[in-house]
Amino acid sequence: TIPKGTNAGTYKVYYAVKNDGSGNYNDLAPDEQRFVDVTIAKANPEVTAPTALNLDYTGKAQELITAGSTTGGILKYSLDGESYSTEIPNGTATGRYTVYYMVEGNANYNSTEPKTVEASIGLLIPEVTPPKAIEGLVYNTEPQTLITAGTTTGGEMQYSLDGENYSAELPAGTGAGDYTVYYKVVGDNLYLGTEPATVEAKIAKADPEITAPKAVEGLTDNGKAQTLITAGSTTGGEMQYSLDGENYSAALPTGTDAGDYTVYYKVIGNENYNGTEAETVNVTIAEAIPGDTETPEEPATPGNTETPEEPGGSDEPSEPDEPSEPDEPSTPDEPGSSDASGDGEGGLNPPTGVTLSLGIALLSGAVVIAARRKKNNK
Repeated sequence: TIPKGTNAGTYKVYYAVKNDGSGNYNDLAPDEQRFVDVTIAKANPEVTAPTALNLDYTGKAQELITAGSTTGGILKYSLDGESYSTEIPNGTATGRYTVYYMVEGNANYNSTEPKTVEASIGLLIPEVTPPKAIEGLVYNTEPQTLITAGTTTGGEMQYSLDGENYSAELPAGTGAGDYTVYYKVVGDNLYLGTEPATVEAKIAKADPEITAPKAVEGLTDNGKAQTLITAGSTTGGEMQYSLDGENYSAALPTGTDAGDYTVYYKVIGNENYNGTEAETVNVTIAEAIPGDTETPEEPATPGNTETPEEPGGSDEPSEPDEPSEPDEPSTPDEPGSSDASGDGEGGLNPPTGVTLSLGIALLSGAVVIAARRKKNNK
């Protein structure tokens, strides 16, 4: 059987070994050297604090608190923090009383450090007007008072933003957000204090002031990515840009191809500034203007169709004129010959004894051939 312990303290637990009946092992008899130390530590008591009383003056001794309780040890009280007893402390005169209390430990429970509660006899209850939150506060980078002051007929109104550190100074906030302001009355010789209460205040996010980005003018396609806009600016948050209205970044967008671009921009808000709706600016990259290059000249198109030159109008060197004679009758074609075209490489076959002078001119893309007949000299 495993030994058990209840009270706090240190226990020596001795042990021995019995054989298992197999015949392979001997018993290990108890020995003063065969033990382990086991400690059960003292517990910390759970304490219910006494409740302080605010009593009317009667001229007689009155108990200043209702008793507290503890799960272990003895709860004791004191009016001077030195002499403790289990008796509830009394008071007679008008005024404030500080009642100390602590647990005196025992064999199983630790003692506790002294704590206090404030009791009173014959003190007045102050009338309190709570502070109010200031409406319409908007972030402006500067500290702003969060509430209007409360009032009290006695004691001092104090405030806190953490519920622990109080002062009479009105609390202020800088960043946008919700604030919980704690307040209470700290009593004096005539008036009781009050329990803390709260009021909620708020500083709203600010709308940023924006300078819109501008389109870069005079962009021409040069085959490279070009920045489309000059950067905009904002007094808060971050300005971001997009070419599709969905994917935004702080990088200035670029374009390469000629064409029209729509650049979207908006402010991404943060803890102190609101974001903005997207707006747009239009940008154009013009098509490139070709440079000056040498282009082959087109043949000149005659303005008027020239009439083929009459015999004698050729550009060939002129021969001395001879007395004109009647043209000889043309010789009939030999068999197998053609007037206009032949089967040979020569193309035209002039009649025997006749020389053809050819003139060529371009007319609306067609070649005009004019022939001049000249009688050969013999």
